[in-house]
Amino acid sequence: MQHGRYNIYTLIHKALRANMFDVLVAVGRVDDSDSLAVRRELDRVIELLALCHAHLEHENNFIHKAILAERPNLHLITAEDHLEHERAISRLRGDVSAVLEVTEAGGQVPLQQLYRNLAIFVAENLQHMHVEETLNARILWEHFSDEQILAIEKQLVASLTPNEQFDSLVGMLTYIAHSERIELLHALSGQMPPEAFSQLFVSLRGRLEDTYLDRLVTQVVSGSAAQGESAA
Repeated sequence: MQHGRYNIYTLIHKALRANMFDVLVAVGRVDDSDSLAVRRELDRVIELLALCHAHLEHENNFIHKAILAERPNLHLITAEDHLEHERAISRLRGDVSAVLEVTEAGGQVPLQQLYRNLAIFVAENLQHMHVEETLNARILWEHFSDEQILAIEKQLVASLTPNEQFDSLVGMLTYIAHSERIELLHALSGQMPPEAFSQLFVSLRGRLEDTYLDRLVTQVVSGSAAQGESAA
């Protein structure tokens, strides 16, 4: 939330940043004498690149599409960024392949090249996400109500598979602030089947401290009960 308005980018970007940081650090500190360890981290890079590509496609197909429908002549810099990000993702996949070719021989140069190029990719994405959360968000606020922005988000989420939706929620709930987590969980408690909602907390075990998670469950359950009583 900014300026009392709903920011469609905030929560998912927190999860994306954390994922990028985790993978970048892991590649930088991998035991490069262990081919299996290197392969595990390369798999994480491949997963991250797939996630980033899917993320930009979702923004293109739903958020950029909505903005350009209202402002067809707008020069949307983040749309240009996405084209470059697609090229960068392709180059990084090539870097991964180069590491795979020499892993058995213990070659460190391609691994170092992958690490440096991945760091540049992360840095460029950090700046890009800031532009989206500020400039693009303001454009959305100028042309859409919060209800309309939430409808755009709902369409985007509906385009994901059930597993993608669940993984996205777990990622966000892991890395957002407590107040954001409470707000999101209260909203989800009224939207998700009880079994799926409970599974969210199971998936957060090991990601959040047990004592905090127990307190969170109590707070969400009591808050949901209070909301139900007031609605009745």
